[in-house]
Amino acid sequence: MSDASSSVTVQGQVQKDPQGNITGTKYTIGPAGTVSFVFNARPGSQAAYILGYEIIRDVVDGVNMATTPPRRETGMNTYVASGYACARVSGGTQSCDLNLDKDSTMANGAPTGALNINFAGGLAQVAIDKKGSVSRSTDLRFFGISATNQPFSFDVTGINSRAIYSEQ
Repeated sequence: MSDASSSVTVQGQVQKDPQGNITGTKYTIGPAGTVSFVFNARPGSQAAYILGYEIIRDVVDGVNMATTPPRRETGMNTYVASGYACARVSGGTQSCDLNLDKDSTMANGAPTGALNINFAGGLAQVAIDKKGSVSRSTDLRFFGISATNQPFSFDVTGINSRAIYSEQ
């Protein structure tokens, strides 16, 4: 997981009429960076599909925004190749077959492509309402099903995002 680019900038510019009276503020919101997730199987693990995630903790400026039950996002269907290596398979789109690939050895599975999730974009309006920078810390529980139809889940904690506010 990499959350280094999970931020958004919000710049407020005070608007004035010809007499110099403040009439409002115009906001410019920059592009929101994402949190990037890459998955791979441990040596000896089965292939699997990650089907989605739940937000199990979501703290924005010290206030827990997570819901009970947790908000669930589905429809990912990300394939994770098994934790085996063999001569027949190269890359992460297939897994070795332990019955057919007699040269199979335990190894780290090939990494998936990056899954990018935007946690920073939602902070822009919070920063505008607050007229200040905002921080967010999120914990996720990814869930899926293994090659033998066994459900699994794992947590990723301490995902940090922020909105950086400035005003002219």
